Amino acid sequence: MKKLVTGILAHVDAGKTTLSEAILYQSGGIRTLGRVDHRDAFLDTEDLERERGITIFSKQAAARLGDLELTLLDTPGHVDFSAEMERTLQVLDCAILVISGTDGVQAHTATLWRLLERHGLPTFLFINKMDLAGTDRGALLSALRERLSGSCVDFSGPEFLEDAATASEEALTEYLETGALSDAALSALMLVSLLAACGGSPSGNSQAPSEEPSKSSGGEGGSKTYQFWGTYEESGENASMLNAAFLLNLNEDGTAVADKYMFANFDASDAATNPTFTASYMSGTWKEVEKDGVACLQIKLAYVDEAGTESNAQTAYAYDVAGVYSFDLTFPVVPGMSYTRVAPMEGKEGQTYADANAFIQAYKQDFTAPEHVGTFTDTDNNGTAYLQADGTVLVYAGYDKFADGTWTLADGAIAITLGGEAVDVTMDGNKATFTAERNLGDGNTASYTLVCEDISTLSAPEGGQAPAEGGEPTEEGIASYEAGGLVLVLLDDTNMKVKYPEYGMERDGFTYVLDGDTLTVTAPGEDVLGAFAQIWGAMGGETWTIDGNTAVKAE
Repeated sequence: MKKLVTGILAHVDAGKTTLSEAILYQSGGIRTLGRVDHRDAFLDTEDLERERGITIFSKQAAARLGDLELTLLDTPGHVDFSAEMERTLQVLDCAILVISGTDGVQAHTATLWRLLERHGLPTFLFINKMDLAGTDRGALLSALRERLSGSCVDFSGPEFLEDAATASEEALTEYLETGALSDAALSALMLVSLLAACGGSPSGNSQAPSEEPSKSSGGEGGSKTYQFWGTYEESGENASMLNAAFLLNLNEDGTAVADKYMFANFDASDAATNPTFTASYMSGTWKEVEKDGVACLQIKLAYVDEAGTESNAQTAYAYDVAGVYSFDLTFPVVPGMSYTRVAPMEGKEGQTYADANAFIQAYKQDFTAPEHVGTFTDTDNNGTAYLQADGTVLVYAGYDKFADGTWTLADGAIAITLGGEAVDVTMDGNKATFTAERNLGDGNTASYTLVCEDISTLSAPEGGQAPAEGGEPTEEGIASYEAGGLVLVLLDDTNMKVKYPEYGMERDGFTYVLDGDTLTVTAPGEDVLGAFAQIWGAMGGETWTIDGNTAVKAE
């Protein structure tokens, strides 16, 4: 029996889960046709997904179509859950990209298309909701060809065979001679051009999309050189491990070499001895080609270990727009594994940075420690706890903050809480010691033994703004409350932020009124909340009861 793994991707609310449901129902995979708005869709298994009508986690289901065993992967459409979607791309044989006929090609649609192109996945475009008012078939098809690929052909259109035949000379000859195209010809065109416009096919013996060397390239490399640069940057406790700048040189001999600089470690020393700079982090080849009739640079890169084994290979295409080329570089956070991030790159012909040191100086950052009146340190593991004047304690591993809490000083002893929990502080005369645990994910932790040699030099924290009704003071505001998977952060006397720690999401724009132990919250509109509106709608609420460091939603 033939086997095929297919993923369904889309921008939000394009109808991706509804299509998945229909495929499973029509193939006999499920007996009852569910609906997202009825909260009984087969693939939306989580309570939060059914409550808000969104997909948060990728799901799989199996169906049989004749002698084909189809594994269908339904992925999230919200940008906030893109990492969950990207995990599935490694295992797909092909993809279905769903586009809403009323919305057309959205920015996220183009991003998904580039991802599929980067992974070399043959892709079907499924245009949904064409029965609704306001759709324009001709305009939409033009947009698909302009923004995605000129190879897009409407299978349901009256000119399908004629349009398909123009994809190759062999097909055109067959069509002119017979007035039709054989199944074999159509299958080949689908793999080569129509359905593989993203740049690949599921098997190694299928023909690749047409890429002709540019006449000016002179083959691999030619006499030209190019230089690209770009960064990946995010905030949070893992910033020093993730944030990086890349310098990619396309050399005359056709080699491509990408250097990596971990600027969030704040080391701007010479590249030759800088532990945060990695020369030739990824390497490969490049050449000038024409893809779909457009001149561009084809760049092939991979991570190569000391034994010469390649991993994390990718092929990208950089197009010239007013003298500036651009593409997305997918780089491994952990080489050899699928844990990757994407850095947008741009570049020009010639050199912008004379060498690696010039590049480091352009992207270096200076670390500014939080304002503090005292510190605890773990010199062996580069850990520091900063004691602030208002009674806040911030715990850092290197340059990444991973915990916060409070500190107080009384009767020659210091008391510390982290995350709302009291920490055991050991006193030896005026020397104070405590331990903080850092969660590294997947059940892994790192322990820091933090020491202040003489607490007698400290002054008791200032009164400042006290937490509202028992809430914990935070670095960001005056109080925070655990709220059933959310964290409500009171920024000042009226403004509030809401965090969803499980997915690292947060949104500003909330306001509140605190009356005794009753917290009344006003949320901003969906134009501010975006996808977070779904989370707030399911887990948030207008009225809360404060109990110590916890907020309980009113029924």
